[in-house]
Amino acid sequence: MGEAHGTKETKEAAIALLAIGAFVVKRAKDGVDLADAAALLAKLQDPAFLAVVMAGAEGIDKIGDEFKDMDLSEAFQLAGDLIPEVLKAIEAAK
Repeated sequence: MGEAHGTKETKEAAIALLAIGAFVVKRAKDGVDLADAAALLAKLQDPAFLAVVMAGAEGIDKIGDEFKDMDLSEAFQLAGDLIPEVLKAIEAAK
């Protein structure tokens, strides 16, 4: 068996996608226009939001390896770790 890769990068990428997705869904409720793109650019100036996005992008090249050696226990742990993030994204998108 090869080196274990864990799920850190997958988790961070999923959290970043959820954060971006929640922002976009909230902004796009009334349709998409140029103001939404400007709002996203402004949101990327928020240090906390940018940190989440950057953490998600940082190890994106390692996600494939994480999935290749992920076992059932890691998959359930990842799902459990992401449930609160999904709920936060749903709440933020309201």
